[in-house]
Amino acid sequence: MKVIKPTTMVAGMIQYSSTTELYATYSAVTAYTTGTKVVYGNYIYTATTSTTGNQPDISPAQWSVFGPSNKWAAFDPQVSTASEDLGDIEFKVATGNCDSLALVNLTGTKARVIIKDGIAGPTVYDSGDITLDRAVITDWYLYFFEPFTQVNTLVLSGLPSYVNASMDIKVSAAPLTVVAIGNVSFGNAANIGGAQYGTTLGITDYSRKNTDEFGITTFVKRSFSSRVNTKLWVSNTDFDRVYGVLADLRATPCMWVGTDDSNYQSLNVFGFYRDFTMDIQYFSASMCTLEIEGLT
Repeated sequence: MKVIKPTTMVAGMIQYSSTTELYATYSAVTAYTTGTKVVYGNYIYTATTSTTGNQPDISPAQWSVFGPSNKWAAFDPQVSTASEDLGDIEFKVATGNCDSLALVNLTGTKARVIIKDGIAGPTVYDSGDITLDRAVITDWYLYFFEPFTQVNTLVLSGLPSYVNASMDIKVSAAPLTVVAIGNVSFGNAANIGGAQYGTTLGITDYSRKNTDEFGITTFVKRSFSSRVNTKLWVSNTDFDRVYGVLADLRATPCMWVGTDDSNYQSLNVFGFYRDFTMDIQYFSASMCTLEIEGLT
């Protein structure tokens, strides 16, 4: 099992974004009425009163944060906020030294990642078009009639590391079709042990079921989060390093890669660990019990 410790993201790292904003950029000379939304910096603000010349990020009496801007939504710590557009989304990001990338809560039919050594430097990696359809096609009937099944999470590891690396991330679909990226997370992967058989995967469903006095049941479908409970085989020579990695990642959203096996991609979860226990069982090896909760 691996964990991708995310690189701290700042706005200046985004070199290019194809996203369009739904709201106008804040202007100090414009008179805003209550309820008007504007974009300032990385966030969308709502006017709580009529105002002119009050900068949103330092005027809490006049403005309240509505959410991240369309450009920033894919880079904030939440996966429920997504950068969206029609046809395709493209970001160019100065990632620096990193060897792994995770794209979470995807909507689209294909993705492509290109890494260059510097903003205008030579291309050192090109993933080519990666299909985001996880439907299993085994015969001609399924080829023509099996519906598209969205790949929600894409993880690329073992990427070439360059100090001045620039990453071009593109997710596409048919023209005028909504494309979305819930979270872009990149960093360096750390191996924390070999996952053992017996790993369990489940979900926490936040949907609601309501039954009225006549016995009529209605459902409100909401988001869900994944839960993974696993036991890892850790070499005792690696014991302190693994403990240090996990201790350092407390209360930190990360991409947890359960396995590289394409048949178990659901074990790749973006979230945080609720608890871990390391048990020194043998002379040369120990067991680590890890409980991971995904973010919605």
